[in-house]
Amino acid sequence: MVTHTVHQFAEKVALVTDGADPVGKAVALQLALLGAFVTVGVRDSEDIQRTGLEEMMSLGTLAGVTVGDISTNERGSSLIDPVEERFGRLDLLVNCLEIGVGSTFSKIMERAVPLMKERPKARIVNFISNFSDAEAEDPLTEETRSFAETLGPNFKVNCVVSRTNFAAEVGSLVRAENALSPKDAASVVVFLLSSESKALNGQVLYVS
Repeated sequence: MVTHTVHQFAEKVALVTDGADPVGKAVALQLALLGAFVTVGVRDSEDIQRTGLEEMMSLGTLAGVTVGDISTNERGSSLIDPVEERFGRLDLLVNCLEIGVGSTFSKIMERAVPLMKERPKARIVNFISNFSDAEAEDPLTEETRSFAETLGPNFKVNCVVSRTNFAAEVGSLVRAENALSPKDAASVVVFLLSSESKALNGQVLYVS
């Protein structure tokens, strides 16, 4: 079983592109608990209250929120720019994308990679939720593999795919006893961001 020390991500700068997504929120909280400086993105300001920002700040780490969308150049830049201005670097990137909402990770990657290329252990995890169509999945997982092959040796790029629509389950009163929770999925993402996953690159992990 993988266990993370309390300082596993100490002073690592992390961006989670959708902090209002249940899994994105869980990833951000786990990273903050393990010492990372976490910025979370939201698509609009109304989503800020769903990000867990206050919980992250209560842990004593540096945390922030920014409005943007990974699927467009302009709004993708609005996610990256505050991180660059505040920290001047980026170590960990978690791209959250629901099938049917946008179609590519490439826009955000174009802005993020220059900020990560000098980092010795740059980690990128693409998280795809609400997946049910193999034709929709293939281009996104292929993007992951392509970036894994073409970025420098200091990069590790992997993907986590879930068929669960976690956002639709929020507020549901009925949940199967063994159903995958956002925290469960987030733990897989955090593993791929950690040093324990250094042998993995260009991999697609399915969680269910």
